[in-house]
Amino acid sequence: MKLGFIGCGNMASAIISGTVKSGTVAGSDIYAFNPTETKVNMLAEKFGINSCKSGVELSLIHISEPTRHSLIS
Repeated sequence: MKLGFIGCGNMASAIISGTVKSGTVAGSDIYAFNPTETKVNMLAEKFGINSCKSGVELSLIHISEPTRHSLIS
């Protein structure tokens, strides 16, 4: 299974942490995009996830609330 996240806020970070630590999904099967690269790069280093350059690269996504509102506006 592959997971993708647009927005790497607290909720996405918690889901990524839980799924990787539980062994449900390998970090290498998780893709994430964040408007600022700092957070996604930190998660990539910590959990081995893949950093995406845009949300278009993702097929299955969790959109965090702050990001969703900025995308809809």
